[in-house]
Amino acid sequence: MTELVSWHRNGQGCSGLSPTLRSLNAEIQTQKTVLFTEALQLNDADGAVFWPLYREFETKQAAIYDRYVALIKEYAASYENMIHAKAKEIAARWLQLERTVSNLLLLQAQTELPLIP
Repeated sequence: MTELVSWHRNGQGCSGLSPTLRSLNAEIQTQKTVLFTEALQLNDADGAVFWPLYREFETKQAAIYDRYVALIKEYAASYENMIHAKAKEIAARWLQLERTVSNLLLLQAQTELPLIP
């Protein structure tokens, strides 16, 4: 548990955020981990399987959300002078990110479902 809290407090996957938002994100992630820990009540053997998968998923998800933040910043920076082609490109990249999230969730489910007794 301490390792997970430390991992979240280090702001993993928050590179596109301001220090204030990075801190808030770390606190939310810490509370999320505490909630999972309390709700799941995993024994050591199950925890040894679950927590690495959880960290891997969270790291991949955070990297995707970093790309969302970068795309939103790009959109905001070009909003005043945006041409149709740029808007279309940003929309296509946004939809690709949505597909990436869906694929990550599907992959995670396929990885974890066989582990459920």
